[in-house]
Amino acid sequence: MKQKITLLFLFLIVCGGVNAQNTLSGYIYDAKSREPLIGATIFDSLTQTGTTANEFGYYRLALKKKTIGLRISYVGYQTTTIVLSDIQKDTVVNIVLAPSVSLATVTIIGNRDNNIETIQPGKVNVPLERLQGIPSVGGERDILKALSVLPGVANGAEGTSSLLVRGGGQDQNLFILDGANTYNTGHLLNFTSIFNPDALKKVDFYKGGFPARFGGRLSSVVDVTFREGNKQHFEGKFEI
Repeated sequence: MKQKITLLFLFLIVCGGVNAQNTLSGYIYDAKSREPLIGATIFDSLTQTGTTANEFGYYRLALKKKTIGLRISYVGYQTTTIVLSDIQKDTVVNIVLAPSVSLATVTIIGNRDNNIETIQPGKVNVPLERLQGIPSVGGERDILKALSVLPGVANGAEGTSSLLVRGGGQDQNLFILDGANTYNTGHLLNFTSIFNPDALKKVDFYKGGFPARFGGRLSSVVDVTFREGNKQHFEGKFEI
């Protein structure tokens, strides 16, 4: 009986070792500023599998073979090809992409049905260039005041940085700053918001149909991502 149990245990160990897969992970950065590239694509041409980098530039790919040929691409950057061979364990590879001077002509062909499936109702990707054209008080531009000019959105009170979305209250809005919930979005007696427009990288505004990862909210979700800055050189900006 003991011999049978021992043989079964060894069999399970061997099967587990055969089925185990190694993983390739790391970060994808801008070659000059080391800024993470959100949504960069990494594709293994040998196994026809791939993945994309998350909001921190991190990627993770399960390896099906010991030798892989990676193709890393991102819009506005030069495509890079890397070949890795004889991978025996989990491997970490950080990748840098250089900006591309020019882009080739791209032809996009699709149909109406596929485009409708990709539309996410209630989501607005706020262009940061809009901040340059909105009225400002004392030279200070405010992302929340830019949101207040969108359809269905109004200021809570004149001269304050608060939002009323589709008739909801001020406490029914969720503000997320780099993945953390922000419960107080104003300073100077709520006259201006805490979001520095020069430090913003991406602003997603949801007026309805919130993704499940945000939890339950009644009015809106404002997902703000800050720039991480240039990790190679010291830079700054001064305004009067």
